[in-house]
Amino acid sequence: MTGQEDLNQTPLYERHLELGARMAPFGGYWMPIQYAGILKEHAAAREAVALFDTCHMGEFHVTGDSAENDLEQLLSCAVATLATGRCRYGLLCNEAGGVLDDLLIYRVESDAFMLVVNAGTKQRDLDWIVSRCSTETVVEDPGGYMCSTSGVKTTSTRRSESAAKSAFRSRG
Repeated sequence: MTGQEDLNQTPLYERHLELGARMAPFGGYWMPIQYAGILKEHAAAREAVALFDTCHMGEFHVTGDSAENDLEQLLSCAVATLATGRCRYGLLCNEAGGVLDDLLIYRVESDAFMLVVNAGTKQRDLDWIVSRCSTETVVEDPGGYMCSTSGVKTTSTRRSESAAKSAFRSRG
């Protein structure tokens, strides 16, 4: 028994196989590690846009009047100065200031944030955050699909969204 039988699959797993992805274990999931080859994929990100399945990552929504203050107490980065529509890299810290995980925090609205945490620690991170936020702060795991883009044409591609929709059309 290799342990690979117990690996999770993202909602896009079958689509990756249909598109010819080379799959490998990562963070407890079967993840695509290559399609056309590393040089072609590198060039796509450097010259256009690359799309990544990040469904295995944890996405938490943190909202409420006390959300900013609660997150200031839990994260290593400044939350109060984060502008709406922007993101920041930070660390989720324990009570002694030790690192539990690294993450991205996005300010969606003045009192609404999105955290993106690592796959292997998402349940532990969620439990830690929920247990330390005030009762006025709502912390939710919305689940669902998540994809990320990288490359010089990311902004123009995301505006049209046609590339992402055609590449990862929902199976029905």
